[in-house]
Amino acid sequence: MAFSHDGKFITYGSYDGTVTVWDIDNNKSIAILQEKFSSPWSLAFSYDANLLIVGRDNEIIQLWDIKRGQIIKSFRGDRPLERVKITEVSGLTNSTIARLKDLGAYI
Repeated sequence: MAFSHDGKFITYGSYDGTVTVWDIDNNKSIAILQEKFSSPWSLAFSYDANLLIVGRDNEIIQLWDIKRGQIIKSFRGDRPLERVKITEVSGLTNSTIARLKDLGAYI
């Protein structure tokens, strides 16, 4: 959940991947941003509240144009194995372990 800088809008996400932008003064939804990626984890408005940044649980970051209801740009995290424990995995070479650690895994 996030408030716009001017306090006029609030946004929240759902587990189905939907993000809703709500106009607080008029008590109505002004945008429903739907993308079938994954659940939103973090939300932030641009200073002018025209753009919304959505961080999703699959490490995709999306930049949305709220008025058009469209994604302007998507970014993917560079550590796709963040917080993956590899202690119990057998048969890994030292170089493979090093590469997995570079991608966010830990022992």
